[in-house]
Order: sequence, then structure tokens, then C-alpha cells
Amino acid sequence: MNLHEYGIAEEKSDIRAHVCLPGHMVTVYKTRDMVALLATRRYPIANGYQANIDFPTSKGFLVPLDDIQPQHLLRSSRFPWGRWRHSEMGCKEKGDMAVLCVRAAIQANLFPLWLCGVVCADREIDIQGTDIVVSANRRIQVKYDCGAHPKKNGGTGNLFIQTHECNPLGIC
Repeated sequence: MNLHEYGIAEEKSDIRAHVCLPGHMVTVYKTRDMVALLATRRYPIANGYQANIDFPTSKGFLVPLDDIQPQHLLRSSRFPWGRWRHSEMGCKEKGDMAVLCVRAAIQANLFPLWLCGVVCADREIDIQGTDIVVSANRRIQVKYDCGAHPKKNGGTGNLFIQTHECNPLGIC
């Protein structure tokens, strides 16, 4: 199967979250910051694979965790880490688990949303006691990235920033 361009450059997200079940962590950053980083530095390209598929199903850059600034590393016992076993999960289960972890982080007020605060200029609203109106319309892309934790803890030390993919099973 051919790989088609699809990844960070084609998506319409504001924030990206890479969930790493084996490392019990979530790496969060602004999408535009990663796009800018990729435009200014050269990173190795690697292939990604799905279980039981003999050919690459994705391609992307390997970006060291330390290169991503600013970033937020989320680790919490509030995330449902213990519900799953990485080695027993299929592609769809991994994606579903990643979304549940990000939802748990948002509900626990641990997830950075980089809100936009605008000083209120409407006199009527100001008289009613409102000084700042916050806009929180943010699009979040969640990725399951099993190796995205430090090498010293058994990870790759990199995020996999996808640029191309195919979907041979039609389930992810």
C-alpha cells in the first residue's frame, strides 16, 4: 500500500497530546510550535507499523522530547493507565485509551489549553462585574505514541510526528 501525506501539516489542531501508556505520561504542546520546529531543524525519518502488517503504515519525524519547548509532561494517577495492557491492545483500543487519558487530564484541570484572555471593553458587562472574557475554543489532536518517554525509562526519547499514513485494515 502507498503512504499518503497526512499528518501534522494537514490537520487542523491547535494542541497535540501524545499519550504514552508504557511511560504513563502525556506530552502536550502547541501544534504550530511543532510545525515551526520541523521547518527549522532536520530530524530523522522513521516508519511506523501496525500489528500483523508486514509493511510500513506511517512515516514521520523522530523529534527528541527535549527539543519540544514549551511542552507539558502530564503524569497523574487520575488517568486510567491501569485499565489497559499495551501488548494486548489493537490500534483502535490504543486510540480510544489515549483520548480517555486526555479527557481525564482536562477534567482534572491538568491539561494546558493556552486560553486567550481578552480584557472586556463592553461597559455593560464591566458594570456587571466582568473584567476578562476567556475564549477556550481549542482543537486537540490526540496520538497514541508508545515510545514517547525517556530512554532511561525504556522509551525512545522521541515523539513520532507523523507526516504520511495508510490504513490497511480500515479500523484506525
